Amino acid sequence: TASATMVAAAAATAAPSNHPSAANSVVTTKPPRPYTEYTMFYQLEREYILHRILTTDQERAMQHPDSPAGQVALFQNDPLMPARYRSLPLRADWYISGKSKKPTKRKHRKSHGKIGFLELTRMIAARWAKVDDETRKYCKMMAAMELVKYKEDMESYNQYKDQLSAIGEIPEDMKE
Repeated sequence: TASATMVAAAAATAAPSNHPSAANSVVTTKPPRPYTEYTMFYQLEREYILHRILTTDQERAMQHPDSPAGQVALFQNDPLMPARYRSLPLRADWYISGKSKKPTKRKHRKSHGKIGFLELTRMIAARWAKVDDETRKYCKMMAAMELVKYKEDMESYNQYKDQLSAIGEIPEDMKE
């Protein structure tokens, strides 16, 4: 039908993406919910604890080889980030939820073995209760930015879903 061809052409010309920074693209899969203020803090504090408190100088030197080959892009040069976290080796997409969401079962990952999950979570929760205003504001700002991107992506996703529904070609995984 003509409408099915138009929807297919529109979807083909726009780059399908779930990446929050992809502007003016058609989101063809439901975007993951954004991190909350606390989850942003959890991500930062976990890296801080693992890299600054529990890692020895020798281990840090081994983690940063001189060759850039095979390394992931790092989050750098954010003047708003609290000074405590600026030197952490954070991934460039540390604040984006669902970045590693795969449709297949996740392979087992070897634990760092430095601290247990429960102990780490309790430590971070205690630190959240006493967090300074600068860090709280930064986490709140990052969460708010991601929420705006999420709402834009959801609007695009819902429009795409409505277009498919209008022509009767909505896939089973999109039905609610």
